[in-house]
This record gives sequence, C-alpha cells and structure tokens, in this order.
Amino acid sequence: MRNDPTILVIDTHQVFEFMHPTLQSRFPEGEIIHIPTHDEAVRFVRSNREADLIFLDWKHSGSGLIDAIRADLENHNTPLVIMTEAIRVGSIAEHFNHHDIYFLNKPFISVGILRVIDRVTHSIDQRRHQRLQPDRDYTIHICFENLCSADFDLIDISVEACLLRLPTEFSKNIHIYQHAHITIHLEGYHIELEGEVLRLCQDIEEQRDGSTIQLMLKFSRNSEARLEQLYSMVDELQLRWNAQAD
Repeated sequence: MRNDPTILVIDTHQVFEFMHPTLQSRFPEGEIIHIPTHDEAVRFVRSNREADLIFLDWKHSGSGLIDAIRADLENHNTPLVIMTEAIRVGSIAEHFNHHDIYFLNKPFISVGILRVIDRVTHSIDQRRHQRLQPDRDYTIHICFENLCSADFDLIDISVEACLLRLPTEFSKNIHIYQHAHITIHLEGYHIELEGEVLRLCQDIEEQRDGSTIQLMLKFSRNSEARLEQLYSMVDELQLRWNAQAD
C-alpha cells in the first residue's frame, strides 16, 4: 500500500472519531475521509476518485454499496473492510466471493484495526509477487538499448516483472541490468514501462532444443500511475485467465 493512501470510513461520526487516531498513526501521510451516509458514499464512487482502502459499516452500506464499488472502474479492486457484529459475518461472506473483502468485528479496539490493516497489506504484498501464466500465446514488445526492438513470447507476468522467451541469438547483445523499454498490449490494456534485465538463462522446458532462452525483465517503479495500471491489469488478467482455465 502507498505511504499516502486515501482511506474511507463509511460509518457514524462517533466511530470515525474513534478510528481516526489509529489510522492516522499508521498512515501519517494518508488522507482519511469520513463518509457518514450511503448516498455520500455512492457520490464518492461516482466522482472518479480512487480509494486505497475502504472501511464500511454493513448497516450503512449493505450489498448495494459494495456492488457499486466493485462495478466502479477506479475502485473495483480496492480492499473493503466490512465492519459488523461477529454473528453476521458468516451470512454476509456467503454473498461475496472476492479476494479483497475483509471483516472487522464490532465492537473493536485499536488493535483490531491494525490487525486487519496488516492482513490487507500482506495480501497486497502477495499479489505483488504472484506470477500469472497466460491462457494462450501473447507477445510483449521490447526495445533494448543499442538493439533493434522485437516482440517476444510471454511466459508469465506479475506487477514486478515479466518472463519472456526469445531466440538464443539475442543473448549476444543482452546483459544483466541492461535498460529496456517495454510495451504491453494485453486484453485491452496498453501500458508502456521502463525496465531492466534481471535474469537471462537457458530455456528450461524439455521440448526446447537450445534455440531459445528465457529473459526476466524487472519493471521500474518510477510512476505511481503506471504502477496502478499494472495492479489493475494483473488483477483483471487473474480473473479472466482463471475463469477460462476453470
């Protein structure tokens, strides 16, 4: 999660006043916004603003607001923390099948808030390193310094890096830490990134005859907007490719 996240608390003023010091201490550079009503929350979602984390009281929101958040382009992958009585968690959870929904049992104390934030950040870190294998053949366009550009086969991709397959003859002109310009066209997404060579090795698949090598490129984290694009793309690809695999 960013050091300066936008965090929504959709609940009463009393609950917000209780939560605010804990959230502020954990994210001193963050923007913590109180939204007291369902209608104001819907207006925020429709305003094209993006939240990094949303705490919402079930009584104030219900499934309608959650559906609106999940249908919103900017917030469809935003982690949601549903605050409700422990006895209601099971029945609420049955209605949702999403990896970014968490629960905070009411009544809670500051430690409970911090624990659920830890679960959220741990999940985000896991997503960062998760590598997805495509369901069919895709290529990524790479332009190396002092080398003509070309399209290379995609083996897997994450928000940190991509693994590619390319002809062995390219290895003569590629070295570790070499800069590369990366153009990704996948499932309607178009992202241009800078990166560097992290690994260069033989193609380990048994059917390969030595005519290809594997190349891992690490994406440069020099743009928050492009990083958010990567997260959105990888989340969407995971849903699509897993659904097609099933």
